Amino acid sequence: MRLKRKLIFYALILSGAMAGATQVIIKPQLRDLQSEVQLSSIVTPAKSEVVKLGWNSIITSIAVKPGQKVKAGDLIATSDVREANEEKSYLETRRAALIRDERRIREEFEMAKKKQVTMNELAAKDVIPRVEAEKYQLTILEGRKSVIQAQASVKSIESEIANIEERIRAANYYAPMAGIISALIVDPKQFSGTLLANPDSLLAKIDEPFRFMAVAEVMDTQVKKIEKIKKAEVQLEGSQEIYQGTVTKISPAADPKTGLFKVVVEFKKEGAPIPAGITARIVFKEGITKKALALPWNAVQVEGNKAWVISGSGEKKPVKLGIRTRDRVEIKEGIRQGEEVEASLW
Repeated sequence: MRLKRKLIFYALILSGAMAGATQVIIKPQLRDLQSEVQLSSIVTPAKSEVVKLGWNSIITSIAVKPGQKVKAGDLIATSDVREANEEKSYLETRRAALIRDERRIREEFEMAKKKQVTMNELAAKDVIPRVEAEKYQLTILEGRKSVIQAQASVKSIESEIANIEERIRAANYYAPMAGIISALIVDPKQFSGTLLANPDSLLAKIDEPFRFMAVAEVMDTQVKKIEKIKKAEVQLEGSQEIYQGTVTKISPAADPKTGLFKVVVEFKKEGAPIPAGITARIVFKEGITKKALALPWNAVQVEGNKAWVISGSGEKKPVKLGIRTRDRVEIKEGIRQGEEVEASLW
């Protein structure tokens, strides 16, 4: 009888391989189950910096390429500073003229002060009228005012030159952090020598290597579990490799629109960079429940808060579910150990 059932079982699998789902008979088994919370999320670098174009948006050279490793301070690109240099040259000529004027005015003022001393001495000896010496005091006041104005003019133009020099220094763009170039304004292979772009547009994006994060949204019932577990397994789309992650942040309040909390999981991955936009499965595992009566998910049907199985005789039997794992679920009520139920195979 057992051999006959096995033959029927394999025949059903073979016959259903091309006909869609096939129903087979299985029995729940006692297993050690580990409760899991499974989430899905887009993976991004844990830290990135963006280099944006400044006032001068005429790029004359690009010194890096996508995927290249850079250190903080490495040159990213240079830009055209001819206009700024011309402006600086003009201001330096003006500064030289103002410095000459300021020196002349200051020398004249010093001579006027000496003359005032002499006139005061002559007035004291009644050689000249005292009122004449007092009138000359107005000349001294005007001279002091002229010196202050001339010095202010020199200081102002020196400030303008300093600003121009800062703009020229800022015309070259440097990496703000160590990392990998993940985006550029243009492919260096297609760069023809000059590129005109809008100020404040992205020039380059640098990602911190080997450290990534996944941000997932969870319900309030899952937050408490995740807070206790802290650790997570991260599996990238299309890969069998598992990375160990750590919860680094949980939003203190739910999003008012969705009612969900954001959970940030960070993990390390060396080697080839992760493609942009790739998704990952995040699994938080709780403690193990010993000897739980379990069925594979393909034997259980769930709709909302209701769950049921189909018995070997075709009867629909409501069940109460317990611990849920990736491929199995605990049956707490509804069927007994050894009782036959249907399962779907594809």
